[in-house]
Amino acid sequence: MGTRHRFSRWRIHGTRTRYYYVSAKFTLQAGRYYQFMLTSGSGGTCTLYPSLIERDKDGTGWHLTPNSEVTYEGEGPTAKMHYNNSRFEDPDYHPPADLYPGIDVN
Repeated sequence: MGTRHRFSRWRIHGTRTRYYYVSAKFTLQAGRYYQFMLTSGSGGTCTLYPSLIERDKDGTGWHLTPNSEVTYEGEGPTAKMHYNNSRFEDPDYHPPADLYPGIDVN
């Protein structure tokens, strides 16, 4: 069955807030450890890497194993970048300076 979880990554550059989010579904299991890494890549995308944290066979260390039990909604493990204001998609757009006092909008 599983529970839906949303993983987000925000990047703020002056007045331009860009964000990525990936919705994933998985079931937590007792005694298991999880790691989710959300990376931003080139081309305005980000990718979620779900892993299980497992003990080494000799019991002295830990390693990551891809978690294949995670499913995704929407675009899958890779999502496109979004802006909090669509006008910022244009790199030449500069908002009025009085809207952002103390921030260089140029």
